[in-house]
Amino acid sequence: MLATILTIIYLIVCVLLIIAILLQQDKTAGSGLGAAFGGSSQTVFGSHSGDILSKATTWLAVGFMVIALLLSFTYTKKSSITQEAGAFSPEEHPTVPVSTPEAGK
Repeated sequence: MLATILTIIYLIVCVLLIIAILLQQDKTAGSGLGAAFGGSSQTVFGSHSGDILSKATTWLAVGFMVIALLLSFTYTKKSSITQEAGAFSPEEHPTVPVSTPEAGK
């Protein structure tokens, strides 16, 4: 249940991070995807959007990495528990004796 919720949040953060990155103004050429919608001299959200978008990108990137670590720990813990629960005991699966050359004589 926790892994499902984290995965949904992770996908939302991924989409928001992509949008925030694409809307930022390019520092070197002075234009970005935001310039395509509002002209080359202005950004989509006004003159102060650079600060808002850069802060949003930073926080979304931090959230992206934290959620990725949480998901990896969650799935690692879940797979180790599954392996322990599904481990075979020697009584359930007897081993087949190995034939040796001396056994046939």
